[in-house]
Amino acid sequence: MGTLYVSLYLKLREEWRQSLKIPISEIPHFSTAPRRWLGYLGYSITGPVGTLRPRPDVQDLNLDSSEPIEMYPNYYYILREDVEISPVDPDLGSSTISDISSLPSLSGRHEYFKEALVARDCTYIMSQAIPFGCDGAHLIRCSLGDKYIKTVTQKRRYNDDPIINDIDDVRNGLLVNAYLHRYLGRSVALLQVPNPFLHTVHIPGVDSSIGDRQYFLQNFDASIRTDPIHNVMMPHNAPAKQPKVMEDWPTDTLLAFVYGAVAMATFGTTEVTDILRKYWGTKFYSSEVGNNKDSRSHAEKKPNEEVIRQYHHAGRHAGRERQKFKANDAELCVMLFSGMELPPGDQEGMIEQRDEQRKKQSDEKTVVLVLIFYLLYNVSIVSFFH
Repeated sequence: MGTLYVSLYLKLREEWRQSLKIPISEIPHFSTAPRRWLGYLGYSITGPVGTLRPRPDVQDLNLDSSEPIEMYPNYYYILREDVEISPVDPDLGSSTISDISSLPSLSGRHEYFKEALVARDCTYIMSQAIPFGCDGAHLIRCSLGDKYIKTVTQKRRYNDDPIINDIDDVRNGLLVNAYLHRYLGRSVALLQVPNPFLHTVHIPGVDSSIGDRQYFLQNFDASIRTDPIHNVMMPHNAPAKQPKVMEDWPTDTLLAFVYGAVAMATFGTTEVTDILRKYWGTKFYSSEVGNNKDSRSHAEKKPNEEVIRQYHHAGRHAGRERQKFKANDAELCVMLFSGMELPPGDQEGMIEQRDEQRKKQSDEKTVVLVLIFYLLYNVSIVSFFH
C-alpha cells in the first residue's frame, strides 16, 4: 500500500485550495490529537483562529474525536470570524543561516543581540550546555529588516502580544547551538503551548506534570528526526529551557508565524506556495526587503533604545558573564567535542568555581591538551586514508 495522506484546505482569494498534503504516518510525531494539530496548522499559517470541517457546508468537527484521522481525506480550516488573513511568508526560511548574527564583528547591533541572549538564556535553550559555540539566532532573519517584523507582529498579533519594532529585538531571538541554527526556521520550529488548539497533554511522549506553559522543539524533517546525532543536538518534542523572566522571551505571535512557515515549507502544495508568494510574500510584510540584505549595511544601524534596554534588563552582568565563559582554544575544543554541560543548580556559582580552578592550572596542561588534539587529528587522518 502506498503512502496515505490527509489534506488541509485553506480559503485563499475566495477559493478553497489544497494547501497542505500531509502523510498520515507523520502526524503522530507531532501530536496525539491529530485534528487539533491540523487546526493549529491552519491557525499558524493564516493567523486568525478557526475550526475544522470535513466540508465547508457542514458542522464543525469534534477536535477530540477518537475516530481515525483518515476517516476524512480532506479537512477545511474555517475562520470563526470574517477577518482579513495575513498568511505566512513561504520564503521566510530561505536564507536563515546566511545572516551570521552570532558574529559581533559584523554588527554592533548584533553584539547587543547576542549578549542579551546569553544573559537571558544563559545556556543553550535545549540543554544546560554552556554557550561556547552558541549562536544568537534570529527567528525572523535580520536581512528582512525592522519594517518586516513590525508588520508581522501587527497583522498577526495574538492576544496582547507586543508589537516588535526592531529586528534585533531580543524577543526575536534564541540562544542555540550552531547545529540547530542551521535548521531553525527551515525544518525545525518551536511549538508553544497552550495555544488555541494544543496543550501539553497533546504532545507525544511528554509528561504533562511538567506544566502547561511549554515550548517544544519539533523537527519536520523525517529523514533526520530519528538520527541519534541529530536527536541529541536538537531533540524532537523536547521542551526548551525557559528563562526565569519571560518578559523578553519570543512572543507567541512570532513562534506561530515561524511554525506555520516551516509547515508550509514541508507539506505545502506548489499551487498554494506560489499564491502565498505572489500575494502575501516577503513584499507584503515589507516593501523595503532587498535594500538591506547586506549584513554590512545592517551593521551601520545603531541599536535603538528598546534593544539597549533589553540588553541591560536581561543582562546587567552580560559583560562579566562573557568573561566567565572565556576559555583558551584547547579548553574550547574539549568542551565542544565532549558536549560538556553544566548540571542543574547554581550555574553562576559553578562558573565562578570553575574560574578559580582554571587560574590554578599551569600552561603545561594547556600544551598537553593541544598536543592530544593534534595527535588525535593526525591519527584520524591517517586512519581515513588507510
